[in-house]
Amino acid sequence: MPTLFQWDLILRRGVPVGVGIVSGHRKLEEGIDIHTSPVLHAARIKNALQMETASGSVYLLRMSEWSPRVGGAEPLRPELLGLPSDFWERCAQAREEASKAEQAELRPLMEPGTLFMRIVGAHVRSALWAGPDAQIRDAPIGIHLGMFQDSYLIRGEYEESAASHYLDFRLFPMGNRLEPYHISRGLKLLQIRNEGLTDIAFGFSSKNIVCLSGTVTSIPVQGLPEFILADES
Repeated sequence: MPTLFQWDLILRRGVPVGVGIVSGHRKLEEGIDIHTSPVLHAARIKNALQMETASGSVYLLRMSEWSPRVGGAEPLRPELLGLPSDFWERCAQAREEASKAEQAELRPLMEPGTLFMRIVGAHVRSALWAGPDAQIRDAPIGIHLGMFQDSYLIRGEYEESAASHYLDFRLFPMGNRLEPYHISRGLKLLQIRNEGLTDIAFGFSSKNIVCLSGTVTSIPVQGLPEFILADES
């Protein structure tokens, strides 16, 4: 069953549709952001929804993955699909509990200088950064719109000005591969959690590391090619 990550249910011209990052769909590229066809039915199954659309697709939507769209989307009242009126509040609580549990899990595993990324396909969903004080923080992800190829910009700044305290990581999404092209010296270790259903390569067409579906892959930055390391001396 395909899954929608970072999903929301909205009204589009008065019709309920699902939006999110798709994984495991037999016809769609792994990790792209989609609008589904009209939602026919949604039923809660434990901590998730099972949603059926007019095209015949059935999606799994985990409550902890609910990510309400801000601006431009007409919100959908959960009662319209037969869900409890406080269903969005329950999703927000599930998301907060999942975030706290993940941080507790990662805290002993992330040494200073570690960047933890969640991916679905070549889509970087979110990132956490362990700075020089060993505190784990969200790492903002920006999109650079290039003439021929867009890229992800993952950055973090702190009061200290030393290069060892700065995060600047840039990479290209290349279909089924993530290709880095700039890494600041403050980054020591990459941990990539592939949450999708397809294996994804990290590196270059000539040499890469396979990030297996459903696993966390640790990649020491010192083992990456020297030309992508920023000169911050």
